[in-house]
Amino acid sequence: MTSGVQPRCRRNGGMTLFEVVLAMAILVAVAGGVLLTLRTAVETSVRVARVRNDAALSRGFMDLMRETLRTLPPQARFIAMRDRSTAQGYWTLVVDEPGRALGFGRVSFDRARVLVQTERQPGGLLALQLVAVPRVLRVGEKPVPLVLLADVESLEWRFFDPRSAAWQEQWPDSGFRPSAVELKMKRQGREEVSAVMWVSPGEPPGQSPGQGRRQP
Repeated sequence: MTSGVQPRCRRNGGMTLFEVVLAMAILVAVAGGVLLTLRTAVETSVRVARVRNDAALSRGFMDLMRETLRTLPPQARFIAMRDRSTAQGYWTLVVDEPGRALGFGRVSFDRARVLVQTERQPGGLLALQLVAVPRVLRVGEKPVPLVLLADVESLEWRFFDPRSAAWQEQWPDSGFRPSAVELKMKRQGREEVSAVMWVSPGEPPGQSPGQGRRQP
């Protein structure tokens, strides 16, 4: 007598098409997850490196100004320069016969004058520039500025007068040198940083805001 139940066929260790497709889908998902994780890690590393680099640039500028003011030559002073487009005044550090000033003591400037000036960029942000003016300028020649910091939203200088024990908004025009300078700076997308820097004693000539004339 024959039974109505058919015997089940056994596979010879192979995979069905469905199993192959499922395995490939799992591999793709795993590979995609690995790539996404790797991409996220790389992007995070890039952001961290950028933040650290930006912070290092800001600290480097602060250190440069701190060392420069600590050893400021007697003839150095701050003067106010007016922006041609906005008529807004920005303080500019002017150092005549700079020698090793603004070079951390390692670089000697064979220039008649070195300036740390503020320039407005397209879009309204500010750039801090180092300009070395040679002793002789050819007709039509202009010094090429070196950008120290870019993307600066705001910049504020204040000067401490020990005679009145008060912070002043202007560099003294009486030839008296402040004993300290305060710098507050905010770069785009970053927190404001500030520093108080001691100034070497001396009696350089001074100018009040508005008396300065932009150098070439």
